Amino acid sequence: MAIQYKAVQQAILDVSSGQVDAFCDNPPSVLPHVRAGRVRGIAVTTRQRNPAMPELPTLDEAGIPGFELATWGGFMFPARVPREIVLRMNSEINKALTTPAVKDYFAQVGTTPGGGTPEEFGELIRRKTDKWAKVIKAAGIKPQ
Repeated sequence: MAIQYKAVQQAILDVSSGQVDAFCDNPPSVLPHVRAGRVRGIAVTTRQRNPAMPELPTLDEAGIPGFELATWGGFMFPARVPREIVLRMNSEINKALTTPAVKDYFAQVGTTPGGGTPEEFGELIRRKTDKWAKVIKAAGIKPQ
């Protein structure tokens, strides 16, 4: 049975107390609880092991071949923001992603920053939207 949560903190509490058997979330929210022993990591959903949790196999290694669910995020602005401002922000964000402090932070929380251009980010969004639209259609999932 799937349980809907408004916040991951409640899911973590329910799993750590034994009220729920399992849940899946992003490394930054889960990793501190795995490290503290409150929850036990089973596998990662990416194609490669996470360097912050190298002991955890991928789902592929754990016996579920072909499964991949990699989270991503990025910065977006309203469509009316002038392109030169978007490009300047993009440049500054890309610079920040290369600094030791930012790289160290992301490594500690189990994520890998990407960077790139606004066009590359738009293409990523299109690819992921297409992928998951097909999955939703094939599974017959309807909005609730």
